[in-house]
Amino acid sequence: MCFDTTASNTGQMKGACTLLEKQLGKSLLYLACRHILEVVLRSVFEYKIGSTTAPQPDIFRRFQIHWPNIDQPKYIEGVQDDSVKKSVKEFEKEVSEFLLFQLTEKQPRDDYLELIKLCLIFLGKVPSHDVSFNTPGAYHHARWMAKAIYFLKMFIFREQFSMSEEEFSSLKAICLFIVNLYVKMWCQASNAISAPSNDLQFVQNVIKYRRIDQGVSDKVLGKYLLHLWYLNPELICLSLFDKNVSNEIKSKMAKKILSYSNLTEEERSSRIMRVQVSEDEAVNLFKNISLQNFVLDQSLAFFEYFKVKTDFLTEDPKKWSESKDFLKLQRCRVVQREGLS
Repeated sequence: MCFDTTASNTGQMKGACTLLEKQLGKSLLYLACRHILEVVLRSVFEYKIGSTTAPQPDIFRRFQIHWPNIDQPKYIEGVQDDSVKKSVKEFEKEVSEFLLFQLTEKQPRDDYLELIKLCLIFLGKVPSHDVSFNTPGAYHHARWMAKAIYFLKMFIFREQFSMSEEEFSSLKAICLFIVNLYVKMWCQASNAISAPSNDLQFVQNVIKYRRIDQGVSDKVLGKYLLHLWYLNPELICLSLFDKNVSNEIKSKMAKKILSYSNLTEEERSSRIMRVQVSEDEAVNLFKNISLQNFVLDQSLAFFEYFKVKTDFLTEDPKKWSESKDFLKLQRCRVVQREGLS
C-alpha cells in the first residue's frame, strides 16, 4: 500500500504512518506529494520580487489593468534579448524538444498547456502564425501557476509594459529559471516512476545553474534538499521501471540490491524516509553521483511490500519483462501511479 503526505516533519509523518500500519497489519510505502515545486517557485519569486501577503502583487495588478492596451501581434521573444539568449544556451535544446513533445500530449489543465506554449514562445520555438495569448486571469496565492504565466507574459510584452529597471531585472531572472529548469520538472511531477531520476537530475541542474544565477540556485537548492523523499532506499527502486534510465544504471542498481541479504527487524524499523544532505555537502556530493549510489540494504523492503522475489535482477534488464515478478510490480498502481502533484 502507499501513503501520500505533504508533511515536512518526518517524525510526525512516521508516527502517523506507524499507527496506520498497525491498524492495517501491513507495511506502507510512503509516497510524498510534489508540492515542493510550488515552494521552489515561491522561493524564487520572493527572492526576486519580495514577499507579499496581498491577494495580488502590484506588478501583476498593473499588468492585468494594462492588458487591453497590449498589441498582441507585437510580442517579443525572450531570446531576442542578448543576455537571455546567452543564459538559455545550455538548456535550450533539451527543454525545447521536451516542450514540443508535450504539445502532442494531453495536459491535465489548460494552464499547463498555456505555460508550455509561453515557454516555447519565450525560446522562439513557435511559428508566428501559431501564437496567441490568453487574457491574464485571476491571481491568488493558491493558484501558484498563475505566477509563472504572468512572469512570462510580462517579459514577452516587455516593450509595451512599463517597469522599473529593478522589476525588469527580477522578471528576467524569474523567467530564466522557469524556462531553463522549472517547466520541465513541473510537467513530469506527476510521474512516480521518474521521480527519483528527475529529482537527482534537477538537483544537479540547479547546482550547474550557479553559473547563470548563483542567488536563485542557492535559494532553490536550499528548499529542494529538504524534500529528497524519492531518493530514499525504497523509492529509488522505482527507477528500475523508468524507461528513461539506462540499462547500464539499472544493472548497477540491481547488482547493489542483490549484494544485500534479508533485512533484520532493526533495519526494517529504522527506515530512511528522506535523504538528508546539507547545502555545504550538496555541491560536491551530487557532482558525480548516480541512482545506484542511493541503493542500500533497506531497498530490499520495496520488494517485500509487494511480496515479489528479486531473482529477475540477476538477468540483463532487457530480459526483465519476461519475469512474472517484474511484471507484477510493473502492473501495480504504485509503479503506474500519476497525480502526485
